Amino acid sequence: MDSTTVGLLVDIRPFPGMLLFHRAFTRPLVDVDGVETPALWGGVTRIPVSPGPHDLAVYFRYRFQKKARLAIGHAELTADEAVPELPVEVRLGPFNHSHFRVTVG
Repeated sequence: MDSTTVGLLVDIRPFPGMLLFHRAFTRPLVDVDGVETPALWGGVTRIPVSPGPHDLAVYFRYRFQKKARLAIGHAELTADEAVPELPVEVRLGPFNHSHFRVTVG
């Protein structure tokens, strides 16, 4: 990562006890300003962004789906080049109708 980008450190975790299910059957994705990036369950995904404001969406898909966006959570953030890494905590709720809770910083 060069000095003109900020690294989003996106930590995505499902509800406790559901990690094995989600690792086996779903995949999380992060969308920053319309650009989709595959992510990890239970780990940190680094996404470089330019300094400035960004729209963030986090969701998952079942492995056989191509376009669905399930449990989508949103956040707006501002990346500051003075801070080279910006943590983003993403948590999925316990129920099928739960959405991701996204916390920046």
